[in-house]
Amino acid sequence: MKKGIFFTLMGVTNLGKTTQLIRLTEKLINKGKSFAYVKYPIYSLEPTGPSIHKCLKQGNPNNISALGLQELNVQNRSDFEPRLKEMLSSLDIVIAEMYTGTGIAYGTGDGLNKDHMIEINKHLLLPTVSVLLDGKRFMDSVEAGHRFETDDEKTERIRLIHLDLAKEFNWSIVNANRSVEEVHDDIWEIVSPFLVK
Repeated sequence: MKKGIFFTLMGVTNLGKTTQLIRLTEKLINKGKSFAYVKYPIYSLEPTGPSIHKCLKQGNPNNISALGLQELNVQNRSDFEPRLKEMLSSLDIVIAEMYTGTGIAYGTGDGLNKDHMIEINKHLLLPTVSVLLDGKRFMDSVEAGHRFETDDEKTERIRLIHLDLAKEFNWSIVNANRSVEEVHDDIWEIVSPFLVK
């Protein structure tokens, strides 16, 4: 039986998501909560992870299409789901960086049909609570050669798609363009009620 909550943090690249999830894990440790942290896609998960990594960060040598990339990501999430459910059965919270919502946004921003993106992800576990980190990107952390990070026009399009999805699926929206502590406080205010037994 599911015990823990499944929290997802979404948004475009270079908004400080990893920093915020590190702060969240520190808070959970201080509060004595058991947790796991998952970052999607899971590059180490065979066979999909290495293929996704090559597509996103190594110039796409296999010429994977936009749809093919999203199908790989869906399979990656599907293959990890038994482990995710196992973690949720024994932990207070599983926190995930990126998940289906971000996949839908990136696929749509890459020219794919939004409804189809929703359809191919709908069999996956729904998060308990989701937060969209939104704002102007921190350009000093842009990763050279990344499929999405170096295309500013596409990234802005994907950002706006995220905002539309947040309205559609009732995600909380947090402004990323403030101090790390202010952003953390807002995220904790959203998450903490779900941790009360």
